[in-house]
Amino acid sequence: TLNVNFTLNEQLNSLNGFFNIKVLNGKQFLNFTGVEFDCKFLGTLYNHYLINMVAINLRSFSNFPIGCPLKKNHLYYMKDFKILTNMVPSYIPELSFETYASVFHKKRLVIVIKTGGKLRRK
Repeated sequence: TLNVNFTLNEQLNSLNGFFNIKVLNGKQFLNFTGVEFDCKFLGTLYNHYLINMVAINLRSFSNFPIGCPLKKNHLYYMKDFKILTNMVPSYIPELSFETYASVFHKKRLVIVIKTGGKLRRK
């Protein structure tokens, strides 16, 4: 599980960033998918299947907004985040993965989230 808490020193009316998923192929991780995003894109997450799966899952464990602004002095959290297996299509095999998200505000890096794990079938 993953837990994150943060507050911002200033309101973010705009932002941009990158989200990447890598999967283990043999002994090295290969890019599986990656998307650049901004405030406008955050409102369209549900149009992209894999990103939609992550976004729906994330929303069930957090109070992260799906658009801008991100408020100053507001506690944003993610509590006990895990991938819900019913969200993962049955055709996706067991695999190891890494994710990386970076968020920029006015060309300044303000958030980095790196995760990794294994998808296992019961």
